[in-house]
Amino acid sequence: MTAPRQHAIVIGSSVAGLLAARILSDHFERVTVLDRDSLPDEPEPRKGVPQATHVHILLRRGGLILEDLLPGFDVELAQAGAPLINWTSDFVYFTPAGWGPRFPSTLTTRGGSRGLLEYTLRHRVAARSNIALEARCEAIGLLTNEDRSKVTGVRLNYRDRTSDARSNLPGDLIVDASGRTSHVLDWLTDLGYTPPAETVIDSHLGYATRVYQRPPHFAADWRVMMVRARPPYGTRGGLIYPIEHDRWMVNLGGAGDERPPTDDPAFVEFMRTFIHPALYEAIKDTEPLSPVYGYRRTENRWRHYEQLTRWPENFVVLGDAAYAFNPIYGQGMTVAGLEAQALDRWLRTAQGCLDFQKSLAKVVRLPWLLATNEDSRIPGVEGNARPNRLDALLQRYIDEVVWLASADAVTFETFVRVSHLTAPPTALMQPHIALGVLKRWLRRLKPAGQSTDSIPAAPAARLPAG
Repeated sequence: MTAPRQHAIVIGSSVAGLLAARILSDHFERVTVLDRDSLPDEPEPRKGVPQATHVHILLRRGGLILEDLLPGFDVELAQAGAPLINWTSDFVYFTPAGWGPRFPSTLTTRGGSRGLLEYTLRHRVAARSNIALEARCEAIGLLTNEDRSKVTGVRLNYRDRTSDARSNLPGDLIVDASGRTSHVLDWLTDLGYTPPAETVIDSHLGYATRVYQRPPHFAADWRVMMVRARPPYGTRGGLIYPIEHDRWMVNLGGAGDERPPTDDPAFVEFMRTFIHPALYEAIKDTEPLSPVYGYRRTENRWRHYEQLTRWPENFVVLGDAAYAFNPIYGQGMTVAGLEAQALDRWLRTAQGCLDFQKSLAKVVRLPWLLATNEDSRIPGVEGNARPNRLDALLQRYIDEVVWLASADAVTFETFVRVSHLTAPPTALMQPHIALGVLKRWLRRLKPAGQSTDSIPAAPAARLPAG
């Protein structure tokens, strides 16, 4: 980008928008973040984040990025009561293959609600002297030069004003991070630009979440529990996830006819149908602190901006406005961090805005493949072509890796590292794992998990509890 760098504007104070603002503050004299919502002064959900009442997992890669951009971020979460999770010792995980092994590792992240994570991030970003947050301020269009080749600002509507509610805000770079509800396609069309093609993969997966008070004398040594079927054994599953104030978020999911109910007591009874009773046994007598919240907008959506040949300068799109993932895989906040790093690299070059969109497509390819590979195997999935032989072989290989991981610590740790985006998928092809998969294929072994299997014992050594 070769334009002047006095003022950058970010549309949307999502995690992607806040991290973009953090990066822009290193490159511009001032940065303005616009959001149509009220921005709470407490760690609580807000209306503009429809998934805010559900589990948000900060993957290991995302935690490292946030700590790099905002040193001390992890300490602040700890001080607010966010528990530390070791994903190989504190995490118990049951699939049709059985329970995964448990052992200490460096694969740690902070738990916590979306409200706490976003509140902490927003206040850290807003504390920077050249960043201003404008709440209740809605972007309603783009300003351009005469031939519409360059975006020069944003048309605004101040939602609380009775007069002079609309105004224009000039800027040298405008970043749309307004999420799935972005108006960018309408804006581009109004300016005479061809909107991008889209790829949508929808497994029709839905989930429901409720907050519980962790029992004061709960004696189990795990912090996170997941019980989950995988096709062809079904799609029902659930997660117990720790957040601040010694509470649990309980998230239940399923696709099609297996989607969880959102009424009580059906929410708890749904857990009885899981492939293992452990999650139900942990929750059945626990005190609920919230209603049951449902969510069904889980389609994966890729807007192919990288394929366009004509694009206005001084304008870029990132976050869910460009690439939206099925939220159940917990990649969103980490992908936002990866996109922020890509924005920083681009701003250090003299490339155009369309070059940024092309570079962004490369950044999100891995998490996209991880999410859509899982969704594409669910019966009734819409939007993806029938898997070719190579895709089918890859899916079968990943299935065998999951089954192998239940009995092999090396495979399990590698699988977790890939899931947390700290290792590439090719790590699952290393000789030890490939040989184990081959043996399973040759012996035609089937998953051997039983609903009577007990949770594996905790490892002898654990990381600090802070």
